[in-house]
Amino acid sequence: MMDKTILKLVTGFYLRSSDFNGMPLDTIASKLQDPDEASAAQVTDAIVRLIMEEKVTLTFSSIFVNPHIKALEDLPPGEQVERLLKEDSSGICVYPTSQVIGAATDTGVYDDRPFTKRMLLGDPQLTPIFFDLHVLDPYYSDPRYLYSFNDYDGSISVSDEYFESENMPERDQVLLQTFGIGYDSNRSRVVVVFLRYLSDLSAEHQRIWHAHMRTDECQMVYEYYQNSFLAEWAECLSVYQAIMEEQKILNSLASRLGRSRLFKVTYDERPPEFSSLLRPTLKNYLEFVLGFDKMLSDNMSKEFFADDVPLEEEVQRKDGRVEVRQKGTLALLEEWLRKTVRFRDEEPYKAIMEPLREVRKIRQRPAHSVIQDAYDTDYIRQQDALVERVHNALAGLCIVLSTHPRVKVSGYVLPDWLEKNKVKIY
Repeated sequence: MMDKTILKLVTGFYLRSSDFNGMPLDTIASKLQDPDEASAAQVTDAIVRLIMEEKVTLTFSSIFVNPHIKALEDLPPGEQVERLLKEDSSGICVYPTSQVIGAATDTGVYDDRPFTKRMLLGDPQLTPIFFDLHVLDPYYSDPRYLYSFNDYDGSISVSDEYFESENMPERDQVLLQTFGIGYDSNRSRVVVVFLRYLSDLSAEHQRIWHAHMRTDECQMVYEYYQNSFLAEWAECLSVYQAIMEEQKILNSLASRLGRSRLFKVTYDERPPEFSSLLRPTLKNYLEFVLGFDKMLSDNMSKEFFADDVPLEEEVQRKDGRVEVRQKGTLALLEEWLRKTVRFRDEEPYKAIMEPLREVRKIRQRPAHSVIQDAYDTDYIRQQDALVERVHNALAGLCIVLSTHPRVKVSGYVLPDWLEKNKVKIY
């Protein structure tokens, strides 16, 4: 009789709670009709029987700090019983199993909210669920959303202007506290979101995400797991963050050399478009390259070169006349580099200059031809390779300039991540 009463109490508590919470073990005895007959030992015995009959499961604060939510997979029944008998009861909560929940309530009312239904039926709240990368595209492209992405994690929210606004339906006022990046078996990027955050989406948006769900074997990047489960910071910089930091380093080195800054603008806040492609199309790839070149060659200050190299050149036209033209920033950089630094062969010059010129060359393609858009996952690979080559070029330039006597005298030391190349493409 006590078993049935406890099961009813636990199930009712679970279904009435706002977040499918477990019932604290310490409160069960006080909820029984005749507390005098419900000693701690009797309650424990009943809980043990219900565990072994697979009608309840337990969570423990010794496993996850908050036992009031089912964050992780259930422990085996035998281990649950063992912990129940030896651990502090104040850190234990009791949950009905999925078969009990299905018999106690109409789960069909959650059919339009597939992720909420999974949580109702007892799926762990920190279950990682994987999706096609372009599920993020509508949020990135819609100015009503604040879309933040930092290579292996991000978030989505509604901008203040549209929050609780009549101009934006309530169903679209989406908040996704966190999402991460993972890989499928081909090392292609996918999105990972914990079930808990998906369950907070509106029914309409849950169906959108559900339509893009991956059912194949995928795995989240270690750094996202490291942040989410271990509360540790990632050791490596993302390649995008590294490029932004390298521009700051080059400006700092320029100052120590008594020169004007090399880059007119550096970035504390990362430009939203400076990230991995969400949808691998030629249009998106070329738009990325356009923005990338604006951060690089368009962003270089000619004042850096001072009087070391002439800023203009004379070019003979076809009609025989001589025209004076302004040199481009990349031409100036190479000329200055060759004049200032002596390498034993051509390779170091090429390693620095060719990636920067490649970005400029790709950017100029649309200006000279009509290009039809195309979808090809290879654009992601091309973007990764291009960004990595530019990082290596800027890192190489940082290392070269850091060896200048003026820099050494100033006591400047390159960051550890740059010297040891702790940089990663996520």
